[in-house]
Amino acid sequence: SAPQERGAPSGHGQGRGDGHSDGHGDEVGGHGSGATKDGKAEDEKRDRRRRLKAVDGKLSTCKDQFVALTLIFNVCSGLAMAFAAPIGLSYDRWGGRAIGTTGAAICAVGLFLIWLG
Repeated sequence: SAPQERGAPSGHGQGRGDGHSDGHGDEVGGHGSGATKDGKAEDEKRDRRRRLKAVDGKLSTCKDQFVALTLIFNVCSGLAMAFAAPIGLSYDRWGGRAIGTTGAAICAVGLFLIWLG
């Protein structure tokens, strides 16, 4: 048996070279070509995985993104709940117009800083 590339699955992407299928229906070449659809697809997947490698050496996945976004959402929701009572008290003390104007000014400054960045 011929030596395989490290990490390549055995039997997949290796044609017999005689124009017959290896049982997976992926033989595309004529006599002696040994080319397979599956082999090219595997190479593209391997290249894509290499490009997706994160700094810590792990592959980035949708699950990782979901967990990160869920954490951000939960932290921000907790902060909103924590500031609900003080904001309500400030509404009662200074009124909606003053608090609304102050909040709009803070948002405008924040958007301006984002625009600069």
